Amino acid sequence: MSKNFKYLMMIINIVLLLIGSKVFAITNATTEKNNVFKITSKFIMDGKLVSSPIIIAKANQKALIVLTNNNIESQALKMGLIVKNATQFKKNDAVKINYDIQFQDGKEKIYSKPQVIVNLNKEKKINIPSNSNHSYAIEVLAERVNS
Repeated sequence: MSKNFKYLMMIINIVLLLIGSKVFAITNATTEKNNVFKITSKFIMDGKLVSSPIIIAKANQKALIVLTNNNIESQALKMGLIVKNATQFKKNDAVKINYDIQFQDGKEKIYSKPQVIVNLNKEKKINIPSNSNHSYAIEVLAERVNS
C-alpha cells in the first residue's frame, strides 16, 4: 500500500471517531434533558417545619419557587435548584441538587447555596449555616417522574 493511502485511512478513522464521539455526547445530553424529578424540600427553622415546597424539575434546568407569608412577621422563601443525574459520581440511583436559597423572617435574612447528592426515594437532611441564633436545615426527597 502506498503512503498516501495509509495516511488517508488514518484521517478517515480519526474523523469517524470524532463523529461517533459527538453523536454519543448529543444522545447522552438529550437523554438527560428528558429526565424529570419531583423534589420535596422541607425547610426547617429551629426544628420546626416552615415550608415544604414540591418542585417538579427537568434535569439540568433551573426551577424556582417563591413563597411568602405576610402575617405579623413577614416571611419569604425563595428556593431555586438545578437537579442532575449523579451517574458521574458512580451513583445510578442518585441525583445532585444545587440549591439557591433565600429566606427572610422579619428582619433576619439568610442566603445559602448548598449542594447535595441524594439517593432517589430516600430523604436526606442538609444543615444550612447561619450567623443568627437560629438553626436551619432542609430535608430533601428526590423522586424520578415519568416524562
